[in-house]
Amino acid sequence: MRTRKHNIIFELLLIGVLIIFMSACNRRPNGVLSKREMVEFLTDLHKLDGTLFVAEMGSANDRENIYYYNAILKKHGITKDQFDSSLVWYSKDPKRFGYMYDDVLANLNKLNEDVKNRKYHPIDSLVLRNSLTDIWQKERKYVLGKDSTPKEIKFSIKNSELKWADTYSLSFLQRIAPGDSSSNKHIKMSIYYTDGTVDSIYTKTYADSLLRRFTLTFAARYQHRIDSLTGTLYGYNEHKGNTILTIDSIKLMRKYDALMQDSIFRKINIIESKAKEKGPLKKNTGKKLPKEIN
Repeated sequence: MRTRKHNIIFELLLIGVLIIFMSACNRRPNGVLSKREMVEFLTDLHKLDGTLFVAEMGSANDRENIYYYNAILKKHGITKDQFDSSLVWYSKDPKRFGYMYDDVLANLNKLNEDVKNRKYHPIDSLVLRNSLTDIWQKERKYVLGKDSTPKEIKFSIKNSELKWADTYSLSFLQRIAPGDSSSNKHIKMSIYYTDGTVDSIYTKTYADSLLRRFTLTFAARYQHRIDSLTGTLYGYNEHKGNTILTIDSIKLMRKYDALMQDSIFRKINIIESKAKEKGPLKKNTGKKLPKEIN
């Protein structure tokens, strides 16, 4: 009959055997990559997959992309068999495999943040010289039917950043039903300068139910400050009945040279100072520019 002392010794021996057995199971076999090596390789593999996906070239596992896959193996100094056997061994322990992938995801998230912060592709002067901003401030869509109150659809934008040398492009989709009986339907955009100069662009529209995209583009060519940018998305000379139209996807893009903004302001200040010395500025109604329809 076993004594209590013998039972304790037996339990301790059993625990020791289990510990040795578990240690042997967890010991990484020869030829299996370390956790650090696996994390680094998997990070590069997912970067390659993402690059191929964006370029619409499939994935790293596709036969036609074997060159790229082999290049990563060569970079890390391992063979395909080494990686495959390492992957099989690590995947036997889902918990350990999950911890390893947490590190892979952390690496990819860090890379994503670096890209967003332009660590690898800083903003260059070419990009800044062609900066684009949508300055539209109102609704993007208008729908007027038989029960709607007849009205012109106008806009006016005041923004101290708007200035000479900018280019403005107003674009939207428009469909006017044949039942719309307003006369001389049109679209118009104007630049009002602080000296009273007005520059405009204008085009006619048609009530034939066709969906058209209109784009009106012109530059602020007078060397003065801009008071406002105004326009009419749907205008007419006389309203004779129903207004039936849809306007959608409205954008008003400002294209400008971000690097030149300060120098443009300084030049405008000099021009205005000289004008004040000469006396009151003469009003100028500007000149209508040719229409542009896409």
